[in-house]
Amino acid sequence: MRDTLIDIRAKLEGGEYVNEEQVRLNLVCRLLQKLGWDIWNTKELYPEFLVARNEDATKVDLALFLNSYSPPSVFIEVKAVGEFPRNKEKIEIQLRDYNRNNTAPFSIATDGKMWYLYYSQTGGEFPNKCFKIIDILHDNLEDVELYFSAFLSRKEIESGSARLEAEKYLRLSQEQKAMEDCLSQARRKVQEPPFPALPDCLIDLVRAKDFIISKGKAVDFIKNTPEKRIDYRADEQRIINTNDIAGFPIQRKKASSVDNGNKTNAEVIEANLDGHTVKNWRQLYRVAISLALKKGCTVQSIKNIIGGGVLEGINEESGYAPLDGLNVSVQDVDANGCFNRAKAIAEKIGFSFYVLYKDKSGQQYEIKK
Repeated sequence: MRDTLIDIRAKLEGGEYVNEEQVRLNLVCRLLQKLGWDIWNTKELYPEFLVARNEDATKVDLALFLNSYSPPSVFIEVKAVGEFPRNKEKIEIQLRDYNRNNTAPFSIATDGKMWYLYYSQTGGEFPNKCFKIIDILHDNLEDVELYFSAFLSRKEIESGSARLEAEKYLRLSQEQKAMEDCLSQARRKVQEPPFPALPDCLIDLVRAKDFIISKGKAVDFIKNTPEKRIDYRADEQRIINTNDIAGFPIQRKKASSVDNGNKTNAEVIEANLDGHTVKNWRQLYRVAISLALKKGCTVQSIKNIIGGGVLEGINEESGYAPLDGLNVSVQDVDANGCFNRAKAIAEKIGFSFYVLYKDKSGQQYEIKK
């Protein structure tokens, strides 16, 4: 499933799905097959399904059935890439009407990139039945895989687990849903300048959705939300080939193998640490510590290598921020500190180490071990 999602993401980034039919056949059906549906069995996957054959000719793009005797389990309305959120209201009306007389427990609207999941068998206006929104292009791939498996796999729908999970999501308060929807984005933003603390980032993102939460509530929510492992290889798959954009080759300056020593205002072009691609100085440093911990190093042994700046537990004061998936916090340092500490860890533990960067004048430097 992960490899399929990585390939689909790359194709979306490359603009390869040019119309609705390509999204339906080459993306949606491909995912459904991975999720256990027999896409070649018309009694299980029914294209252009007449939802009210005795009333009109209204058809839903795809209908999923557990067997030939059961009512539909899922309605899927497919649009061309880019239709969301521009035509979201109109598409929701379509989904509502599909469920007028022949209700499927789950209704999905997608343009391949954005997936809106609705639990039809609940009260209220149809837009409020949306319990999950998935963005294949920008959400953490592990989260995307988890949500697709939980809500759309044939096995989970047949067992009733998908229904129970959907009902649980709908029971979440609007505030909780806002925090949940923002957490993945917050975790991404803490890896980017100005490198905010995770609770502060979550508070700001939730405020943009018109909810005000305290720092204590944000911290409690983060602590009680299962943290997933950092998937650096997923980020690696998203790197665009910078040697050829829109058919015009980039003329790179020849990189010097002599380090200029000063990373202030320098930009990472490429970096790889023990097989893990990273995108900036801060991530280089934090990945080095994460990998060291996963190889059995203690916090104290890491502190002995770099001179401090690492603490046991969750700490968000004095510039510290927790590592995802690890009960350890790391203090932010400048670009020079990030490079020097990551390099010191790599040399001490035996990681492969490669950095290509350019200074503010545009001169490139290459360091590898």
